[in-house]
Amino acid sequence: MSPYSYYLQWKRESNPWKEAYRAEVSSRGTFLCRFLLFLFIFAALNVSGQRIGRQRGAVSPLSSRPTVLAGTFHAFTTSAISIYLLAATPLLLNERSSNNGSSASAETPLLQLHDWSLWQKVAIPLSLAYFAADAIWYCLPRSDGLIFFHHVIMCFCHYPVVNDAGAALAGAGDGRFAIWLSIVGYTSEVS
Repeated sequence: MSPYSYYLQWKRESNPWKEAYRAEVSSRGTFLCRFLLFLFIFAALNVSGQRIGRQRGAVSPLSSRPTVLAGTFHAFTTSAISIYLLAATPLLLNERSSNNGSSASAETPLLQLHDWSLWQKVAIPLSLAYFAADAIWYCLPRSDGLIFFHHVIMCFCHYPVVNDAGAALAGAGDGRFAIWLSIVGYTSEVS
């Protein structure tokens, strides 16, 4: 089988972006509503950064990069959520095992015991909205193709995780692993 015919078969049978979009349509646009809300918040932060930068002049870091407020909000929020979810998993497992009088067995994998919906419902729409806003307020006006390319790749890689159907295809049948991998990747926002 040639790589091209493999790609065509994959595209026809198991496209995680198509499944994520179908799930979005069937849920009546819940992701889109959250995305637009966060996009509005990032727009307000970027406009505020521009105004503060103009008022303070060259002494302010906002004069050269007015998107610092939005970037800081994005980094803080996504890293806090990712660390919370990764740290809460072992704590929740210990709490469940002490309440049930049994330990978490090997029969139930760690990733299956935790609810990752906070990541899907808040962190991913927030992050994708940030990428869109940063493209509008920073990448395009400054012709920064490298950062723009980074934002496109991040959207491409993390969008399927927005719902279980897309995550299952992106994770080769294990949607929770794909979500967990997305969460672990965002721990880099701590720096």
